[in-house]
Amino acid sequence: DRRGGIELSTPYLFIHGTADQTYVFEDMAEDVPAEQLVAVENGSHSMTRNSPEVVAKALREFALALVAC
Repeated sequence: DRRGGIELSTPYLFIHGTADQTYVFEDMAEDVPAEQLVAVENGSHSMTRNSPEVVAKALREFALALVAC
């Protein structure tokens, strides 16, 4: 997989807030495969502080899927 000219060969997950004003969600969603992008509804750029439960759940599911492989 390629992102910004860099080849990514390890599993990755993007967790992105739909209300992020720093990096526009629609731009990110265009570039990232849906199965690797978790949208945090109304999440800001500080979503680990504002939506910690959603972020923790996404990380936990991603990590468990890696272990199951």
